[in-house]
Amino acid sequence: MCKSITKREEWFNSALPLLDDLVFKPAGYSIPDNVQVGVGSLSKTGREKYIGMCWSENASHDSTIQIFITPSLGDGVKVLDILCHECVHAIDNNKNGHKAPFKKIATAIGLEGKMTATVAGERLNAVLTEIVEKVGEYPHAGMLDNPSKKKQGTRMLKVSCSECDWSFRTSKKNVDDMTSRECLKCGEHSLKLPNKDEES
Repeated sequence: MCKSITKREEWFNSALPLLDDLVFKPAGYSIPDNVQVGVGSLSKTGREKYIGMCWSENASHDSTIQIFITPSLGDGVKVLDILCHECVHAIDNNKNGHKAPFKKIATAIGLEGKMTATVAGERLNAVLTEIVEKVGEYPHAGMLDNPSKKKQGTRMLKVSCSECDWSFRTSKKNVDDMTSRECLKCGEHSLKLPNKDEES
């Protein structure tokens, strides 16, 4: 394994030639020299719709093909899996989407499944694992999908009287521990307990 790489762009720059030599060239293709890879959010809403994106050379002032990988991933093998998919777009210069020309290249290098959401087959995955062993672990900790979202607290269940209008909310543990089913208000009717999986 090479010396530890601490910057993501350096990691990509080290991995890209290996991808070209070990994955694409044996299948008869080559990653364009003008490909640049970086990490960036692919959504303005904070919810990632895409895990990888390739912009053709027509979208750049200096004619580079820009590939971006989602910051939510921290697994180097999975990142290279996505990068393979985006490099197929780069070879095609984004001309054919996920149609036949894309599929021809993708399947040739070992990508499988639905072409809009490919995954590395067993043999390709083994090569990607080998590449990660050579360049080192991916120097990036995956980011949380939605860090501003508050964690769900204890879910409260509604307990109500079967006859009068009185009710209250409590935890599932408290419901399970109840020894009496009499209404605490009228004392005459039984409490209606939530179903086992009922939540609110």
